[in-house]
Amino acid sequence: MRKQVLAELILKNRRYRKSSLFLLFTNIVLLAVFYFNLISPALMPDNYANPAFLKFMESPEFDEIIVPRFEELKAYNDAPTRHSQPSSNLIAVDPSQLGVIVEVQYSLTPQQEAAADGEPRYRYDTHIRVRPAISTLAGFVGLEIVLTSLLIWGLRGKLDPVHAEFESEVLRGYFFPEASDTSDSPAIEDALLRLLSRFHVYATELQAQPRSGHSAWKITDEYDVQHALCALLRTHFDNVKPEEITPSLAGSSSRVDFLLVNEQTGIEAKMMRHSLTERELGKQLLLDLAQFPSHSQCQSLIFLVYDPTHMIRNPVDLRKGVIDAARGFPVEIIYSPPR
Repeated sequence: MRKQVLAELILKNRRYRKSSLFLLFTNIVLLAVFYFNLISPALMPDNYANPAFLKFMESPEFDEIIVPRFEELKAYNDAPTRHSQPSSNLIAVDPSQLGVIVEVQYSLTPQQEAAADGEPRYRYDTHIRVRPAISTLAGFVGLEIVLTSLLIWGLRGKLDPVHAEFESEVLRGYFFPEASDTSDSPAIEDALLRLLSRFHVYATELQAQPRSGHSAWKITDEYDVQHALCALLRTHFDNVKPEEITPSLAGSSSRVDFLLVNEQTGIEAKMMRHSLTERELGKQLLLDLAQFPSHSQCQSLIFLVYDPTHMIRNPVDLRKGVIDAARGFPVEIIYSPPR
């Protein structure tokens, strides 16, 4: 269970890492798109149609700085003797637009048409320049460098070999339980055999006299044994598969009651009853045994024979006959109560 939780944490961490790298890349691209959209007027022709210049013309600053100068020029051209000559050069800068700076220079130029009174008339020639704002450019470049550095660090970052090997081993055991480390198999097998041999104790407690007003739960057949055994196994083992189908043999197949996937062990439960003789039980065990050597996930087999009334008279011979018939395939018979 602890290895399963650890494997899930490793997988979750890897998903978070991939998501973080994807978000970094997305932010880099979106930031670039946003910045170039912001400074797009600086990439357009510097003329009256430039959107940055049109925005400047609609601003209060333009009305305050430029419009009065044009009114002075118009008044001079209408009556040059009564008004002073306007300023020869007029420069207006609009730094308020995000991402760009608009600079407009007005140069006083004599008109070509001759005036009737002989006094010169003037007009303003307009020179527009839209350029990226240095502060915004510096902020964009700096932020892009930071995000790109984080992305490169995340892509090139590697675990130390020991850590990487540890994670690989945990994930192998998570995705391929049959290939996981079985160094503690003897201890697990001993614990499993002891657990099965004490099944009668467990069953007796389940069938103990209930409280007043509650009905007792009884074990009357093999289905009841399987039901109780399933609950018992799931409290001790992580991956318990009930009713695992065995490969076909001579055109037929059977089911193993339980398969402990991580331990690669099959468990068959039998319950002695008056209609089941010791001879008939032996035939069933041998028939079941014939199915298992070809089962890829079942590397050993345990028969739990629940015999609460001690109907089996010769358990030693029955056990020896089944083990001999297995011809080296790991098989064990557990009697409960122990015999």
